[in-house]
Amino acid sequence: MVTSWLLAQRRQSGADVARAGGSEPLTEREMDILRLLPGSLSQRQLADSLFVTPNTLKTHLRAIYRKLGVQSRSEAVLGARRQGLI
Repeated sequence: MVTSWLLAQRRQSGADVARAGGSEPLTEREMDILRLLPGSLSQRQLADSLFVTPNTLKTHLRAIYRKLGVQSRSEAVLGARRQGLI
């Protein structure tokens, strides 16, 4: 009983942290990618490090940009920092 309550609380707090712009939350995978964006890795290197194809990474990036209301990697990093996501 306590365990299920703690798990529910953890899920809720994780969802709160991943809220981007107050509307649609970022998924855990999108948060993983967002945390790597400030680094110097190219998109291909990011995809390789995440064990996904470059096209899958691009799909995730488009979703991140849409949810944050930005249009580039640098804007996404700045927006995420402002919102306390990274």
